[in-house]
Amino acid sequence: MKTKIPEEYYESLDETMKALTTVQRLKIIYSLRNKELSVNHVTKAVNGKQSNISQHLSYMAGMGLLTVRKERTNVLFRLKDNKLINLLEQIQDIALSGEREEG
Repeated sequence: MKTKIPEEYYESLDETMKALTTVQRLKIIYSLRNKELSVNHVTKAVNGKQSNISQHLSYMAGMGLLTVRKERTNVLFRLKDNKLINLLEQIQDIALSGEREEG
């Protein structure tokens, strides 16, 4: 007999996936790969506007995807772990394999 997956699981997964649905957030994730950066450094890395990047970082931190640390006047962000990068690489592999099969 199959175990029924609780509705809350799907809702949580949906919320997490929403955090990955913009190009800007994907750029932020890759800019934080294996490093910790301030809002200013992330903004420069992704060529964005600071107010917009700050909102994305806050949202992603609230989702539990990023860790936040204060150092003097700077707020520093880091990926919680590299599972997110691994997931994105797997998604990219799936997308690329689909393109190869179509071509």
